Amino acid sequence: VGTDGGASAGLSFTGSLAFQAGTQGSQVSIVDAHGGTKPLMEDVRTYGYPRFSPDGRHVAVTIWSGSRNDIWIYDVTSKTTARLTTRGNVNERPEWTPDGKRVVFRSDVDGRSGLWWQVADQSAPAMPLLVNKGADYYEGVFTPDGRGLVYQVDTNGARLYHRALAGDTTPKPVAMSNATETMPRLSPDGRWIAYVTNESSTNQVVVRPIPGPGAPVSVSTSGGTEPVWSRDGRRLFFRDGRQFVAV
Repeated sequence: VGTDGGASAGLSFTGSLAFQAGTQGSQVSIVDAHGGTKPLMEDVRTYGYPRFSPDGRHVAVTIWSGSRNDIWIYDVTSKTTARLTTRGNVNERPEWTPDGKRVVFRSDVDGRSGLWWQVADQSAPAMPLLVNKGADYYEGVFTPDGRGLVYQVDTNGARLYHRALAGDTTPKPVAMSNATETMPRLSPDGRWIAYVTNESSTNQVVVRPIPGPGAPVSVSTSGGTEPVWSRDGRRLFFRDGRQFVAV
């Protein structure tokens, strides 16, 4: 896993897990608590980064097609998809706002990798959220109250920051280290952040209080990526090689 921060799994409100299976043509599938799987989206295409909406009724997902990729919205009830993004060639890593009205995603609309957001019903065009000609932004997740954002920025290596959307918007680092930090996920109560760090020379999932203070606590032991919280905040799911692990 590199520094792209791409997590390929998402949880519904009822605890169902959607994940990307395979790399050359794939399906978005549902896995239950006993490990049983069934396709959620029947078509075999090149998918990535599926994310359930807060109410579990829609899935935002990246679909690759030819030389570009876009965010699509899948309606779980009607089993239909609608294309959300139309600009740029790279649109991926969708995340929902806590109210389920908007999707934030990475896009190359302005040449550099930036964070944009757009209303999910396509009633308005995408707008820039974090764009900077001197840096690349790869992934952003909102705090549960919708007032703040945790995001990955790449300048010399990948680092995670958090900031408020209004008032004092000064970026604050998640960790004071020189390690590569990716794949941030906030707990449902907003008190904890899980992320991936290579501070121990291998990618491991850690959890620490946010905004702190407090040292990170190791969750994985033999390697881990792509952390996802359960909706009640009591469990953390992550990938260990080809396995998903719950702790």
